[in-house]
Order: sequence, then C-alpha cells, then structure tokens
Amino acid sequence: MKHPGVEGPHRLRYGSGPAKYAITSFFPMHHASLFTPVTLGALELTNRIVMAALTRCRADADHVPSDLMVDYYTQRASAGLILTEATMVMAGNSAFGGREPGIYSDAQVAAWKKVTDSVHAAGGKIL
Repeated sequence: MKHPGVEGPHRLRYGSGPAKYAITSFFPMHHASLFTPVTLGALELTNRIVMAALTRCRADADHVPSDLMVDYYTQRASAGLILTEATMVMAGNSAFGGREPGIYSDAQVAAWKKVTDSVHAAGGKIL
C-alpha cells in the first residue's frame, strides 16, 4: 500500500488509540546513524542514544543516592547521554514515595559525585 509522501513498499498496520494506523516498511530499518557520534552544544556524545530520566526510588531514607544507583547508572554508561531521575532540590518535596534522591545536602552531593565519577570512568556522559 502506498501512502502519500512515503517512498518504497509499505503496509498499513491497524491498531487502536491515537496511533490507530501506522505505516511500516517491508524492509528492515537502517539504524547505523544511531551509533554515530554527535555534538549537542558543548557535549560530544559517542552515539545518539539518550537514556530518558527514569525515577527508580533507590536512594536511602535521607534521599542520599545509594551504591545500587552507582551500579545502575554505570551499567548504562554506553548510552550517548544519560539523563538522571527526578532529584529533590530541597527537603520536604518528595513526590515518589520518599526514596528518590536529593541534591540539597552535602551527603547527597557527595553520593551523586560517586555516581557521576563512575559513569565518567566507564566512558559515559550524565546529566
């Protein structure tokens, strides 16, 4: 089936919701450019994969990032860029059940430094 403005052989897939119809190709997509370097402002990324912010609620009761968070982010350092999770900038504003990390105390800042140092040591970029 041809769709206006779309080149090549395609088929129409039926679904539900807002994306009721989707055009899919009979040919596998080429993703090589996803793995090529890119510069975003001052950031030079090794690839175009950006890990979305995913609040994991793995900080301790004082909102200090845990060693589990160090491991979690370091394991994902091969992404071009990691966006960290929701992070409290002041006490008393927990939105995710009390275990999201903060960055308003010296202990929290020191723990985030462990996270970012580990990601950087593994060759990753993290914000």
